[in-house]
Amino acid sequence: MSCVSAGGGSGEGKPERQQGQRLVLDLRGLPSPEPYMKALNAFSKLQKGQELVFITDSLRCAVMFTAAVQRTGLGRILEAKEEKGVYTIRVVKT
Repeated sequence: MSCVSAGGGSGEGKPERQQGQRLVLDLRGLPSPEPYMKALNAFSKLQKGQELVFITDSLRCAVMFTAAVQRTGLGRILEAKEEKGVYTIRVVKT
């Protein structure tokens, strides 16, 4: 995946970053449910074995994304953490 504007931060957008088999999607600062929708869309485009790291400051979007991954069975949550109001969810496509 190429680098494109993903939104977040101060409204100016932070880029997606691909690190090998991992896509980092930083969507802080976007209003709910936009981070959830963008993360779900990016996750659906991953190939089996690739990872997505979803970063958001929306608890609602973090919970909805985690539930969607678990409910569909299309991925496995490797890590979910909160630090100072920022939620980071790392999932792998199965």
